[in-house]
Amino acid sequence: MKIAVVSGFIPSPPIFGGAIDVWERIKGLTSLGHEVDLVVTEKVNPTQKQIDEIALHTRHFFFTRRKNQLQQLFSNLPLQFLSRKGLASININQTYDLVILESEFCWAITLNKSISYKN
Repeated sequence: MKIAVVSGFIPSPPIFGGAIDVWERIKGLTSLGHEVDLVVTEKVNPTQKQIDEIALHTRHFFFTRRKNQLQQLFSNLPLQFLSRKGLASININQTYDLVILESEFCWAITLNKSISYKN
């Protein structure tokens, strides 16, 4: 099964509870024979060490920067969603059996026209 895991933070290294949860899920799915891609939106770019570790457990790694802007404070939409709206436009060009959103604030990926998925 092809699975995309979408996270609002880089889960490697797993240094807090949410990261441990996401990272162990990725490793577990991979160990079961699934093809796992990781899609991340974060304020800071991943280090080469993080990219190398992620590559050991995923097929593809996609990254977009999380951005905060002053006008987001005056929107009816949650700031956490608006800062992650880059997920809607990141170029992925993949088809998945399953997309796992690791936070409700990652739902912008469902607006992305470059992916398709069953569940």
